[in-house]
Parts: sequence; structure tokens; C-alpha cells
Amino acid sequence: MRQKFRQWRRSARARESEAYDAYTRVTSYPLFVLGLLFLIAFAITLTANPDDAEVRFARFVIPLTWLCFAIDYAIGILLAPHRWHFVRTHVVQAIALLFPPLRVLMLFHVFHVLRSTPMRRGEIARIYVLYATTLLLVISSLLVVFFERQSPDSNIRSFGDALWWGGETVSTVGYGDYYPVTVPGRLVAAVLFINGVALLSVITAGLAQNFTAFDAARKKAADASTSSTSGTDTDQGKVPVPEAALQELHAKIDSLEQAVRQMSDLLASGSASTAQPVGNAPEVTRRAESPPGGDPPTPT
Repeated sequence: MRQKFRQWRRSARARESEAYDAYTRVTSYPLFVLGLLFLIAFAITLTANPDDAEVRFARFVIPLTWLCFAIDYAIGILLAPHRWHFVRTHVVQAIALLFPPLRVLMLFHVFHVLRSTPMRRGEIARIYVLYATTLLLVISSLLVVFFERQSPDSNIRSFGDALWWGGETVSTVGYGDYYPVTVPGRLVAAVLFINGVALLSVITAGLAQNFTAFDAARKKAADASTSSTSGTDTDQGKVPVPEAALQELHAKIDSLEQAVRQMSDLLASGSASTAQPVGNAPEVTRRAESPPGGDPPTPT
């Protein structure tokens, strides 16, 4: 009975572990986006005027993100195969949920989820680049709007304008409709330039890797199809024979036929030479049957 209970418990933990891993894989990037939304809303409350529409939006986003992280924490406790281990490894998230001034720490929970998610090395590199680019884009937009608001010649006045400018910069498009005029803003733009070039390099390398893997898979499928076809021909008795082997076989057959003809000629000449002694056999028989007084038979 105990053994059955232990087996059931192990199978239940295995199912819980699979469900927890699937949940973390699905929710890792949405939680990251929620953390960025919280960071944006928190920064807007510090930089914008209290009566702006952006501040009202930020005051709506902050409790919404807190509620989403609280639901995620509760679901994690329910799905985790080892609940105490989950509580010990998610202390930062618990502190951020219990103490509102420390809610900015919820952003680091996403990196913990990313680090604990099982992925291949190439996937981890691409995902980290995606996360780092998104985080850098948001932080750069916040910094630019903070610096550019202090300059009367700047055309970046809101976070929406700064985010649009950041997207243009990191994608190396650069329409030129928004641009920083202050020195700190231009330094932030330089960092985005470098990140944009690195992002394009990673995307190009990923596409090349995918094309190489696709070509290798196609060649492997073609080789498997060829081997299966040759195996079918062998099973049916249709074995392909090289042309040189066929010519050698025909030559051997011709030499064998010539040897058979020579043996036939030799046998025919031998039978013809033995035909005459056989024809004198009656004379020898008569001499052997002569009476005793006569001459002895002369051997032929």
C-alpha cells in the first residue's frame, strides 16, 4: 500500500513539474512586459505633471500589474512540485508584493524565470538579446524624455514620442521626425545605436542558423528516402549491377563456352581413334576358339 502511494505521489509530482515548467515558459515574456509596464508607469509618476493623462494612465497600470504578479505568485505556489522550495526561491517577488514601495523588484523576477526555464544555448542567447533590447528601449525612452523635457528646443515631450524615437533608433531606421538635442540624450542615442547593430547581427545569425538547419534536415530526408528505395529494390530481387561487372561476366561465359567446345572436339576425336580395334574383334574371337592342335593364336 505504501509503495503504491509513493508511486502515485511521484507521478503526481512529475505531472505538477511538467505543468509548472509549461506555465513558466508561457508566462515568462508576458510577465516581463508587465514588469516593463510597471517600470514605465512608476517613472511617469516621477517625471510627469500630476494632472497629465499619462499620470492617470500610470496610476491605473501600477495596481493592475501588482494584481497580475500576485496571481502569478499564487499560481506558482499551486503548480510548483515543491512549494517550500518555490517560496524560498521567490523571496524577492513576495517582498515586492507585500511592500508597495519595493514593487520595482518585480522586474527582476522575470529574469529568474528566464534563467530557470530549460532552453538550448542558442535559444537562451536570442531570448536574452530580446529581453535586453526591450528593457534598454524602455529605459532609454524614459531617460530621453527626462533629459529632453528640460530643453526648450527639443521635440520629444512625452513618453510616447520617446518610445517612438527609441524604436526608430534601435531598428536603425531613423525617420528623423524625433531626435535628441541635449548631450545626455545623444549619449543615450549612441547606446541604442550600438544595441541596434548588435540586434541585427543576432537576427542575421539566427536566420542563417535556421536556414542551415533546414538544409541539413532536407538532405537527411533525401538520404533516408534514397536508402529506403534501395532497400525496397533489394527486397524485390532487383539489385543494381555495375556495367563493368556485367562485361566481365559475359567474357567469362564466352571463355567457358569455348572450353566446352574444345572438350567436345577432344572427345569426338578419341572415339574415332578407338573405333578400328573394336571392328577386328570377331577375328580375334575365331582364333581364340581354334582347336588345340593348331597354331596358337597370334596376338593382334
